[in-house]
Amino acid sequence: MDTIAYVADSLEQERTNCQGLEYWDIYIEDILSQLGVSAKRIEPPDLSNAALAGVEILFLGRSGLSADARSAIHEWVRDGGTLIGFLSDGLAETFGVEEVATLPHGDLYKPSARLDFLAHPLDDGIHSPHHPDKPLLIFSELKRVIPRSAVPLASFRETRSPAITLNYLGKGKAVYFAFSLPKTLWLIHQGRPCTVDTEGDGHFRTGDMNITRDDTDTAVLYADEFIFLLERIVATCGLPMIEALPPSNGTVPQAVFFWGGDDEGAPELQLKSSRWMKERSLPYHINVMWMNGRFALKPAEADEIRANGHEVSLHYNFWWERLRHFTRQDLLQQAADFKRTFGFSQEVSVMHCIRWSGWTDTARWLAEAGNTGDNSFFPKRYPPMNPANSLGFAFGTAFPFFFRDDWRYGNARIPLVEVTINAYETGYSGDKTTPDLTCKVVDIALYYGLCMNMFYHPICIMGSRSCQQAIDNALRFIAESGTRVRHMGPDALVRWWIARESSAIVAKRDGKHVQVRVNADHPDGLILKLPDGAIPAPHLPLQQLKRAGKRWNCVVLPHGETELSYMTT
Repeated sequence: MDTIAYVADSLEQERTNCQGLEYWDIYIEDILSQLGVSAKRIEPPDLSNAALAGVEILFLGRSGLSADARSAIHEWVRDGGTLIGFLSDGLAETFGVEEVATLPHGDLYKPSARLDFLAHPLDDGIHSPHHPDKPLLIFSELKRVIPRSAVPLASFRETRSPAITLNYLGKGKAVYFAFSLPKTLWLIHQGRPCTVDTEGDGHFRTGDMNITRDDTDTAVLYADEFIFLLERIVATCGLPMIEALPPSNGTVPQAVFFWGGDDEGAPELQLKSSRWMKERSLPYHINVMWMNGRFALKPAEADEIRANGHEVSLHYNFWWERLRHFTRQDLLQQAADFKRTFGFSQEVSVMHCIRWSGWTDTARWLAEAGNTGDNSFFPKRYPPMNPANSLGFAFGTAFPFFFRDDWRYGNARIPLVEVTINAYETGYSGDKTTPDLTCKVVDIALYYGLCMNMFYHPICIMGSRSCQQAIDNALRFIAESGTRVRHMGPDALVRWWIARESSAIVAKRDGKHVQVRVNADHPDGLILKLPDGAIPAPHLPLQQLKRAGKRWNCVVLPHGETELSYMTT
């Protein structure tokens, strides 16, 4: 039985795509994926008392609902269901608000509003402790509402009107977002099409796609903070989630640090940097630059690097004349040259100087070329051309996410995972170290339980003593924190994320007793995050994960199918 469901309208999606527009509500599926829950899809005509039987949480976008469907939802909430609505229409009484006006979203790639969390236990500790005055950014239409029985959780900075509300109705509750969270997250994650040189550097790069650009000097998780709030809401319903972090030898890490860099076509340094990282028991990932069909790395050197437990992939190189787009054939040719040279295909790659073409075209071509992931979305704006010693979350997240295609392809999921660059050559500048920034990188990763990308080029590792000291400082700060972390390469992290996506979780409730069946698709298993007050069977040892001030009880489950049960309080 599916205890979580969402509403999506196939006919409305078809109409919207035929108009050359994105069907934003389909990104609810990606929100559910980020949360680590399995859910059933309900079409609006099928929304009834029977369809909601056994459902405990319903996610709803802007789908047009009949009066009977709205009545069924209202009674379902009153009987104990939890409704989470994103700009949902016609349910003001259920949400405990009065709708005053709808405000349009003008420029698609500019914020329509800024949001501040209010003092409430559900969002306590979520917003950035390093940048508490920076608001979150909204990219969608807005509803101006007046709370009647609802309690505001967040407000729009410009109007002070409620942006997120919580309403208790009978035995259930309804959470209302007065904006489209699916649209906001999709736009923050994937940005604008890379067709205009917005940075003015003469090249089409992922920095041109960034729509949080006015705020990217800060380390604010513009997308992830909303996911953290939704995690807490799901937890209040007594239901478990698959944690975003992979287990580490049967334990729960507090963060993941994944390490990699590009060889920039410099010979000999790849193997030396691999040996240096191995001495510190660190994983490492080296992207080997394509240079007119050749590579500076020799196949035998690649074999030794892989024998060190490190990853070798392709550094696509489209650094040619200004303002020229590369093509699908350009990309496929470089992937073919890599496989011909080294005998295996790339998994996660980086574009040299983070070039990009179009919006979803490059992601589609990468998947066709055999890539499983990309690591080219950069943390900072330009100039300078190479902003080293930078920390940021320009695309709102430190967690992997799948690409969504545009309207021409029905907004289908592209089988390619983006792992954004977050900490780029951090901890040093020239011949001096900057330990304060290194400490901030580690602190943010541990506070939020992040997947933090640690990006260091082989040429920097072997050519700069201060770069080596920066890496050693990061390891020292992690050790001094006394917390358990996991180090990975980008390939390994993306393999984990794909397996997490294909894992399944089914929960069935009988009063306070919850029976859960989990199918873990990764050889390392997965971490099951339990809801507040869950008391599992005694043979399941509890471990803890702390995220944004909230402690989560977790259990590590092995590969394959596991059944467990717990009591809710």
